[in-house]
Amino acid sequence: MILCDTNVLIEFYKGRADVVETFVKVGVSGLAISVVTAGELLYGAHDKRELRKLKEHISLFQQLPIDDEISNLYLELVEQYTLSH
Repeated sequence: MILCDTNVLIEFYKGRADVVETFVKVGVSGLAISVVTAGELLYGAHDKRELRKLKEHISLFQQLPIDDEISNLYLELVEQYTLSH
């Protein structure tokens, strides 16, 4: 299972080849998002049509709640990668 962050999904929607290829390989059943990512995607909708489309896409992903384990992993990853950019 791959937990996708908002920036990864944005790159998918832009048609970035390596992200699209990975998503196709893994399949939608192997992809998940957090409720925070779902909210960020909906917040970025430009109009009602895009909002509807995003809601349809979001419904395809397994949505994971934010719990202590995910929160701690997030903080570890931020600490690990924040200075690498």
